[in-house]
Amino acid sequence: MSGAAPVPASRRGWCPGIARPMATGDGLLVRIHPRHGSLTAAQLGGLADLAERYGNGLADVTSRGNLQLRGVAEADHGALSDALAGLGFIDDLPATGPHRIVFLDPLAGLDGLRDLRPLADAIEAELRPLRASLPGKFCIALGHAGTAPAVAADVEVAIDADGNAVIHLPGAQPPEADTPCSPPSQGRRRQEAGLPARIVALVLEFLAHRSAKRSPRQRSDVPANYLGLLPAGEQPILAVAPAFGRLAAADMRRLAGWAGRHGAGELRLTPSRAVLIPHLDRGAADGLMREARAAGFIVDADDPRALLVACPGRPACRSAFAPAQADALRLAGAAGLLGAVHVSGCAKGCARQAPAPLTLVGEAGGYGVVLDGTVRDAPLAVRSAAEIEALLQQVVATGPSRGEAIASLVRALGSEPGKEMPR
Repeated sequence: MSGAAPVPASRRGWCPGIARPMATGDGLLVRIHPRHGSLTAAQLGGLADLAERYGNGLADVTSRGNLQLRGVAEADHGALSDALAGLGFIDDLPATGPHRIVFLDPLAGLDGLRDLRPLADAIEAELRPLRASLPGKFCIALGHAGTAPAVAADVEVAIDADGNAVIHLPGAQPPEADTPCSPPSQGRRRQEAGLPARIVALVLEFLAHRSAKRSPRQRSDVPANYLGLLPAGEQPILAVAPAFGRLAAADMRRLAGWAGRHGAGELRLTPSRAVLIPHLDRGAADGLMREARAAGFIVDADDPRALLVACPGRPACRSAFAPAQADALRLAGAAGLLGAVHVSGCAKGCARQAPAPLTLVGEAGGYGVVLDGTVRDAPLAVRSAAEIEALLQQVVATGPSRGEAIASLVRALGSEPGKEMPR
């Protein structure tokens, strides 16, 4: 957070740390980028009040570990931005954009792992002069060695227990081993500058050689699922997920209350759209998990809602042809058999870019049905949500294996395996 007093949003348009608003079907969408993907119980409780005062009472956890408020009126945006700045959602990022470049592992610094926040800040600072040149979703994943990156990234950086860094550019082999490079608060000055400078050199190389059209990342962008009680020594972590990442104001207040009463008042956001409450009192952890389950949060890996991915859909999105989230819930019974189910209100695929066993793409005549593909693939057929639900119920009732279920679906759709229908 900047030490200087923030300039009111009414005079500068938007707050650093708060993205420019985007018009949607239910008003303006205002995206917030909490520093390090972390926020306090007081901040989350304050967001609940602002969501009710200026929006439609809802906030979404995004696949990049951010938050977005929905349903904001144009006339209220300036006042909302000032209020968000007052809650501390502001940092000293330049006017080239508020998005985070460095995505920090949500578990960084917990359970005895090295605190990578100083290093994340150092990399962000070194890259400031390049921000205007970077693609909108350019990302550097910073995490611990031995752990897969939590989000798809253009550059992956893993730090081991001794402070050594391994840098990997997805699609390039082998990974580069770096010299020891401790976070600034723990290392010598020579080491502090080493890794951020190397990252800058890699980013400059990326900018020099990237094509006009950005090629897709090589690794799957399916994030790690954080659910339930995660082991963390004497202070476990509770990971809960609202369905589709959507939080009502009451949910935000409930989470803030739990973090304040049973934890250290901190919450962390994950790319699986879950919320982590670290530093829990062990005696309260099991009871809190039961309370979260009763409140409707996803806390169990076998909850079929954990396999559903859907954008807001109609009427929230102007581009959507269908109410994606409501339709996705109708298919929850089949998710356990097929695996992940992605329901997109249109062909943009905002909620997920990676392949899924079943992807439904909204269009004028219903949903395009894609098996083991993405929203960019041609569908096998186009069917209504009711027809797809009935087909899946038939498949699940027969109790086949996943492979048999896919083959059965292909036959039921009137197509042949490997045959595509044009849109």
